[in-house]
Amino acid sequence: MASFAQLLDLIKPYRIYMKSKRLLFLTVLCSVMLTVSAQSTYTVIKVYGGIQYKSSKKPMAQGDVFTPAEPLIFGNTDSKAAVVNKEKGRFMITPPISGKLEAQPNFVPAMSNISTRAGLINNTIELKNHFSGNYLIINKVKIKISPSVYPMNDTSFFYLTYTYKDEKINKKLAFVSDSLIIDRQSLFTIDGRPIPDPDIKEMKLYYLSGNKSVFISEFYPVFPELSTFKAETVILLNELSGLTYNQKLDEILAYFNEWYGKPNSENVKEWLKTEFNLTPDK
Repeated sequence: MASFAQLLDLIKPYRIYMKSKRLLFLTVLCSVMLTVSAQSTYTVIKVYGGIQYKSSKKPMAQGDVFTPAEPLIFGNTDSKAAVVNKEKGRFMITPPISGKLEAQPNFVPAMSNISTRAGLINNTIELKNHFSGNYLIINKVKIKISPSVYPMNDTSFFYLTYTYKDEKINKKLAFVSDSLIIDRQSLFTIDGRPIPDPDIKEMKLYYLSGNKSVFISEFYPVFPELSTFKAETVILLNELSGLTYNQKLDEILAYFNEWYGKPNSENVKEWLKTEFNLTPDK
């Protein structure tokens, strides 16, 4: 009859096998949990209208990382936030359709691409459509316009009007060859003095040729606060690091359009190159 020690020797290989199997199982389980966790967290890009985490009562802020299971308290029915997940892309979170303000958020897929004009504007309709609604301007924007339709010279040029402190301001716009230029700094300088914190709601674009002035369109200029704007873009670029240049550009243009206003793609490309050294893939 085998002794107890002999029996232990007999089952020792089995015990080692089972221990290894349990260790492998735990390793795989931890790996899966980490992967699921990474794929299920979202980074906050921007918050509008006030949102709190229900568990901590802390306000949601730019750069926060949270899970979709996290109950939230929305400040009002218009509260929303832009969030991004490395695997799933950008989303907007809003209160549930029911309108309940204390609940798990409603994740709405964000736009992934938009139509932006980068080429030559060839006619009045295209020009009117270009300058309409909210229009994003990052420092300075250049727009190419057909010289056969709208020649720009000393006697023919574009100008903008806006109201500042109940006074109507006319600003002749600069140009280089066929490129119209809107420069924030010169636009908000009156008699050589910059306007402090201009809050201009709308502008009107005109074209003057000789003595004839023609109204083109009305639009709403958006000049972003650059430090916040840049911080939002940093988050986007970090989360979109695995994409191509064109994919990143599409996502960034779509985000700007959704949260700020119609972007000019060349304006955005130039800013991304200057601020982040982001250039097309070779």
